Amino acid sequence: MDYQIQNSKFKIQDSNPMKKIFLLLSFILLISNANAQSDTIEPIPSIIISDVSINTGWAASTMENFTVNDFRKLAPEGMLLKDVTGLYSENYDNEFDNSMFSILVHLKFADKKKGIMKLNPQVRAGVMFYGSGEHSNVFYKQQRTPVDTLSSNSSSNVIYVDSVSEQRYYCTYSSHQIRLDLSVLFSTSGKSAWKLYGGLGFTVGSTMNNTTSVRLQNSENLEYYFPGGQYYASTGTNAYADDQYESFVNKNSVTGSVYAPLGVSLRLGKKREFWKRLQVYYELRPSVDYYNIPEIKSVTSGNVNQMLGLKISCE
Repeated sequence: MDYQIQNSKFKIQDSNPMKKIFLLLSFILLISNANAQSDTIEPIPSIIISDVSINTGWAASTMENFTVNDFRKLAPEGMLLKDVTGLYSENYDNEFDNSMFSILVHLKFADKKKGIMKLNPQVRAGVMFYGSGEHSNVFYKQQRTPVDTLSSNSSSNVIYVDSVSEQRYYCTYSSHQIRLDLSVLFSTSGKSAWKLYGGLGFTVGSTMNNTTSVRLQNSENLEYYFPGGQYYASTGTNAYADDQYESFVNKNSVTGSVYAPLGVSLRLGKKREFWKRLQVYYELRPSVDYYNIPEIKSVTSGNVNQMLGLKISCE
């Protein structure tokens, strides 16, 4: 007997009707199971948070010294720098050193064709805090007055005695910063415990808690000299009890940087799930920083930042 499936162009011919029915049921079950599996497969998300990292570090940059006129503009209402006639600068190496702390999330993107998350590139975004950075300089002036000439009855030696008064002005501008941090990273294969990475990033934010301080110290000494100006001895007391101090609040302003992160990371474990999720890393950040000091000028400087951090996998 011939059995024909409706709307089909083929026929099943067999002498055993039970076998024909079994084949039909098996065919229907296979189709139903395939449809059910296709319905349960969830598409991968377009973007995920793959890691969270926290790090701390320090920044160092060298820039031009602040002059006494710069500090006068930063402290226009101050009394200590009203008369700057005859002041000399010690020209400190004006390194702007401060600590940094940041919290960042790492984002991965989907490869829809392969149904996996791509290793590269990753986007890293978060918030960075800068501790108190300082620009300092010391200015001074001396007044020297001859007060005595000492001679010896047994020799021809003569000692000249001068009274020396000195005023020293310790001037400091300090600032904190908060910035948004965004970078694009490329790393080596994730199969190895060690990974190298690099990329390009930028930060943008604001300065805050900006202050200028001026401290004046006075000293009085007697100095003794041989003929020809050779220094012999100095006696006296430094009259620091009458120190004077002023402090002023300055305006906040925009700050930012462009940097090229270069780093190496190490996964802490290979077997245990907890340690496999943890990585420690070291990052070097050559950068160009910009910030504006509204009272005096805009500053652009080259920096080398160094970071130590811990990264936690969320995958």
